[in-house]
Parts: sequence; structure tokens; C-alpha cells
Amino acid sequence: RSIELIKQEDQKLQQWLQYSLNTIRRDKRERRMVSLRDYFLSFEQLWKESLQRKSIILTINEIPADLSIKAFEMDLDSIFNNFVANSVYSLLRTDIKPKKIMVSVYRDHDFISIDFIDNGNGLDKEYQDNPNIIFNALETSTKDKYGNKIGTGMGLYIAKSVVDSYRDATIGLIPTYNNGFGIKVLFTLNN
Repeated sequence: RSIELIKQEDQKLQQWLQYSLNTIRRDKRERRMVSLRDYFLSFEQLWKESLQRKSIILTINEIPADLSIKAFEMDLDSIFNNFVANSVYSLLRTDIKPKKIMVSVYRDHDFISIDFIDNGNGLDKEYQDNPNIIFNALETSTKDKYGNKIGTGMGLYIAKSVVDSYRDATIGLIPTYNNGFGIKVLFTLNN
């Protein structure tokens, strides 16, 4: 039994190292044309094992080969890794099965739309009347068992700040009518 635990810890460490090394690669710090198909294939592989251990299914639509944006890949990581981390947190606190994160990347007129939707708990009740405040710095709904806020409240603020740094890019919420949470990032084609 202890050998199995050691193997699991070794796998977690190996995955963390792979994630860390992938995140700081020099080419991710250069603004260049990024193929969204290639980016999300790599993104999916990076998250695959960790999500499988948590019984979370990540699905990404078939992305057209011609969808590319000029970006720092590190910026994309800042945005999309945060979305997955938030979804995982929500999904682990629900009994819904199967637990899913769906990513859709597609052309929408003059834009490239990147949608993240999960079937977790959805937007916390305190944000129902004014949902956009979740993008404010230090805003969090993460609480301990006593109801005290414990999250940093920086993830979605950083994601929005990164998106806002790109000319002709926007971020916003996608209304979900049952369970779950949705967020959309739009990049103008040929930015």
C-alpha cells in the first residue's frame, strides 16, 4: 500500500514539474502567432492526468487549424489555467456527475470566441445581482467552514487584466441557466 502512495506522489510531483517547466519556457514569453488548435492540444495534455484523478472530464471542441492570435502564450496560460482551477474548485464541491469542463474555440463573425463552461455550483449567490464584481481585485467567494473568506480574489482579476491588455479583446460571463459557470474571452481576428 505504501508503494502505491509513493507512486502516486511521484506522479503528482512529475506532473507539477512538467507544468512548471512548460509554463516558464522562453518561447512563451515572446509575442507571436499562437495556433489555438496547438495551444489547446497542449493545454489538454497538461491538465489530463490531474483532472482524471479528480474524475473531471475536460472536453475541447475540434478547433479549426486557421484560428490563431498574436499573443504571449504565458498570458494565455494565466487566463485559462485560472479558469480550470476555478472550475475544479467548484466541481469538487458538488455531487453532480459527471463533472465536466467544456472548452469551445470558434470563429464568431470578426472574433475568435473561447468559451469555458463547467457544470459545477455556478456563480455564488452573493454575485447574482452584480456578477461582474467577480473580476475585481481581492473579490472571492472562497470560504472556510466558518464562512470566512479565504481565497485571494486575484485569479479572475488577473485574467481580466491580461485580456484588457490586448487591444480588441474582452472577457465576460456566459449565462448558465441550470448549474454551472461560464466565461467567454473574445479576441478580434487578426489582432
